[in-house]
Amino acid sequence: QSMGQEHSKSDSSNGSFLNNFRIIKKVQDTQNGEYMVVEDISTKEMLLGQEYSYTNEIDFKNNLKVFEELKEFNVPTVISLKNIHSKIQNEFCSKFFKIYLFTEAYDHTLQVDIQSRMQNMKKLTEFELISFLLDVAQALADLKGVGLAHQDIRTSNIFVSHGRYKLGDPRIFKSSNSFMQVESNFIQVYTNRSSRNPGIYLSPKQLDVQL
Repeated sequence: QSMGQEHSKSDSSNGSFLNNFRIIKKVQDTQNGEYMVVEDISTKEMLLGQEYSYTNEIDFKNNLKVFEELKEFNVPTVISLKNIHSKIQNEFCSKFFKIYLFTEAYDHTLQVDIQSRMQNMKKLTEFELISFLLDVAQALADLKGVGLAHQDIRTSNIFVSHGRYKLGDPRIFKSSNSFMQVESNFIQVYTNRSSRNPGIYLSPKQLDVQL
């Protein structure tokens, strides 16, 4: 059962598809929730797995269809959705529906990279800076090409993978959907800018904030 060959699989047994993976670790992330770092046993590819649970079969089927369509969006500047598994679980006369998404793994975020560079007094080279700007600009263009606006550009949402800078697909990776939250975060960052507090970077003109 190769990671690149199937879009989804319905499985009524308890997680039998996980036999195809070696679970490296489980991570609880404040931004993206809980996910697994796994290795595909057949391909040795490292992936990130996340579980979505549903109690309504219609919602389950609708979301599964959407995720299968997302898998077709595969560009080098956006973290790609590699595979999907679905499972129907029967418990005490009730049905539970689960979808497991597996995306390509990334090395670390730009935020972690910057923190490491600051600790080691290592600056970005001109080549690295240009590569970063071009990669992110191309990722935004690729997302715009399918009618998507990222809406949550920050150092913790820019991923470093094999020397490339990538964005997460906002339809999979959680982002801030509240404008008031974005505005509040911006004011906080602007007010405390001397502390170099990493966060959301938008100009006052973009938000029309009276500062």
